Amino acid sequence: QCQNLLASGLLDLTDFHFATTKKGGGIQRKEIPLSEINYDISLEGVRYAIGKKALGLPLLKGVSAKNITVALLEKGKAGIIANNQGYKEVKYIIHLLDEEEKNKKRQEIIDEKKIPDGFKVTMYTILDKQETLDRIYPWDITQENPKRKEESSEDYAKRLQTIKSYDFIQKITDDFSAKTGIGIHNLTWREQQWLAAAAYDLGFSGEMERLYSFANNYKLDGLKAFLSCEFDLQDSKKILNIGEEIPAKDAAMIFEKTAEIIDLAEKESTEIGKTLLKNANFDLGSSLKLQFLKEARSIITKFSENAGSGTDKDKLAELIDDLRLKRSEITILSSLLKSLKESGQEIDFEMIRDLDLDISGFGEKLEETDARKVIAMTRENWQQVPALAEAYAGNQLESDLLENSDQFECYALRYQREIVAFMKFKKLAEGELFASSFGVSKDLHGLKIGTEMLEKIIWEKAEENIIHATTSPRIAVGTAYVEKIGFVIDGFDDDFQHTGEPAISITIDRKSNKGYHQRDENKDFAKQKDYPRIISGADSLENLDGLIGNRTIILRFDMRNGFDRFRLAMKKLLPKKGVNDPGRDVVTKYIATRYFQNKKEAGDIRYLVYEKIPQE
Repeated sequence: QCQNLLASGLLDLTDFHFATTKKGGGIQRKEIPLSEINYDISLEGVRYAIGKKALGLPLLKGVSAKNITVALLEKGKAGIIANNQGYKEVKYIIHLLDEEEKNKKRQEIIDEKKIPDGFKVTMYTILDKQETLDRIYPWDITQENPKRKEESSEDYAKRLQTIKSYDFIQKITDDFSAKTGIGIHNLTWREQQWLAAAAYDLGFSGEMERLYSFANNYKLDGLKAFLSCEFDLQDSKKILNIGEEIPAKDAAMIFEKTAEIIDLAEKESTEIGKTLLKNANFDLGSSLKLQFLKEARSIITKFSENAGSGTDKDKLAELIDDLRLKRSEITILSSLLKSLKESGQEIDFEMIRDLDLDISGFGEKLEETDARKVIAMTRENWQQVPALAEAYAGNQLESDLLENSDQFECYALRYQREIVAFMKFKKLAEGELFASSFGVSKDLHGLKIGTEMLEKIIWEKAEENIIHATTSPRIAVGTAYVEKIGFVIDGFDDDFQHTGEPAISITIDRKSNKGYHQRDENKDFAKQKDYPRIISGADSLENLDGLIGNRTIILRFDMRNGFDRFRLAMKKLLPKKGVNDPGRDVVTKYIATRYFQNKKEAGDIRYLVYEKIPQE
């Protein structure tokens, strides 16, 4: 256990000691007295200017240095603890450097001191007083343990007085580790508090043994699910009910999926809180995590109300699928936020709080008001190509969304409860989907959505599926689908749904895309590094017939003044494909693997790179 902790980087040898007489060797966090620290202290391989000569924090005024200690609370977080006549309380939280910050700091030292390559600089990695103070915040227990609705002010005060005691939290977590074998290093400081709060409440009702039994049966996954209910004791008991009332194998699967969501929410919220929120307090990450977990927790607790030994297998499968979708929501939403930040969007907590992604799985119908909002939004989007408005946003869309929405998996991005972007998937076959109805509201409240939402959803779905779609060459957004998202153009329909307008068929297939010579799925196409090479290598459109048969063809098109020539070339080079038809009719044709607009040329000039379809 010790070796695993050291290997994980959670603790250094100087940061802990073992209570070897305790069952399971529970880890005791070593408290380092401030009186023994002259200027700095080493925490997780970095020296922080915390000592009797460097510290001047208001909440410690009048407290003797011998009654102040520093201890690690979790990976990346330490506490400054004051002892007032035997009552220990965490007064401040120190947010330690993460690995990225450590590497950056060490590189600064290497550059400044001109340290030779390969030389370890850990001993030189030190934060000065101001850098250290910038990472220290007062700990307010009420933020993480708010008053419950049914709780009197007197009872709340008693509960807080008990659980804010560092000795109480340490005793509960140590006892819990000894009785269940769950190492306390697996829990965040916030989760340790909730465990102490649960012990306080369950101790009064004589149910603490119930929690011990639950943790012994379902280990860390079960405990994390229990603690995800935070300070809500009734919801926590619903988690215990699942473990007690349905078959252990089924319960374990639920808790495993829940733990995955919790860990993902922890990871993404920490990163967003650190990198996206301008001038953000470190602890905003915790609020973001709760925001991410809110709906997932609601799904589980609602399921528990009907849990029992006779739980229907279909309901269990539906629950697991709902949890999978919630995991996808967190991944896509956090990824979208990062893309918005990169595009110049200002991000604040209020915006994140007001932004929500709803996924309606196959078999689940859209609300009629939402369906009508999406229909209106899509029709507004297609006004720029009136001839295609009926095909993409006409009666078929109404039928799909108002009558048959349960046949699709739908993604709705909401801002301040209003749908601002939408798309849906139809299942063509196992592992093969058709994406359609991508629309963005013109009333985005200043949000720069663009194709970011589409990109993040497609990449999430393409992990396990081949994705097909169609788009109009009349609009340049299709170039982003190829260059930014990773689609290839594998078909052309010159008379899309008898409208007289052309449409291009696009597909993203992670496996086959790697086989094309002009694509590199690991390359950042947004940087346009190889555009000059492609532009300079363009073949003559006049000699198109003579080019057919070459492995690669590069063509330049003037979409404003030569659209008919574009249509003719596409008909000659690409297989004919209709909507919802992923098959190819001519195996000797080409696939367009690159498609971009050259913004340095006047007008609408686009380049396409065609590669011959490999013979099977």
